[in-house]
Amino acid sequence: MDAARRERSKARAPDYRYEGLAIGAGVGVVVGLLMGFAVCSQSDVTCGQLVPLTTLGMGAAVGFVGLMVGGLFDKPAEASAADSASH
Repeated sequence: MDAARRERSKARAPDYRYEGLAIGAGVGVVVGLLMGFAVCSQSDVTCGQLVPLTTLGMGAAVGFVGLMVGGLFDKPAEASAADSASH
């Protein structure tokens, strides 16, 4: 294994933090959209700013929670080795 590949494999996260971030942000965006449209249909608030703000806010908040939860779980050694070998 050459030095550049060794450095890339060291730089990869040994846990699921990025996967948790992606899943959490995706779930947060969907929940934010649903919440924004539900509030818009229930009130006379202008929805032009409300829906994007709830979408971004929920995506960021739930994505951060996903990042923290994903960081708690280590990847198995063979999965990390297979990931580094495939890239």
